[in-house]
Amino acid sequence: LLAAGSAAASMGRVPVPEQPNPPAGGGGRSGYHDFYIQYDAANKRDVFYGAGAGGYVVYDVSDLSNPKLLTSVTGMSGITRGHTFQVDPTGRYGVLESEYQYAPLRIVDLKPGLDGTVKTISRPIGAWNADWRDLSHNFAVRWPYVFTSAYEDGLQVMNMMDPTNPYT
Repeated sequence: LLAAGSAAASMGRVPVPEQPNPPAGGGGRSGYHDFYIQYDAANKRDVFYGAGAGGYVVYDVSDLSNPKLLTSVTGMSGITRGHTFQVDPTGRYGVLESEYQYAPLRIVDLKPGLDGTVKTISRPIGAWNADWRDLSHNFAVRWPYVFTSAYEDGLQVMNMMDPTNPYT
């Protein structure tokens, strides 16, 4: 427990993955841009979903002193840095954002990685954008909807009931 009046306290540290292609001169940022934590009721664990320089990672953080990497999303075409990463209530389907013009929100199936079938997920199963010339910025998943803010497009709502064929 944190002592009353404490300004800040560290309860644990989630490892930051290696940046696969750091910029020359070391000018690139490392760490997480956004992260999301959700309770996985089926497996009785707390799960961290982080987006940043190394791509997207999923950690079991039930024991804050010993986070365990469950899977990752790396090497995906068109993504050099993760921005935002959230999942559906089951933790199976992830929604990824990379924040650059023309970039759609990508949907991935995390099951092969969580099952240990593959080391990392590298291909989306679905993608969505309100307008291909613009970009979505932040979003919130409230199954089966994804509420998305965009610079030029305002608030958009995507239905991902079928994650391979999301629609506005």
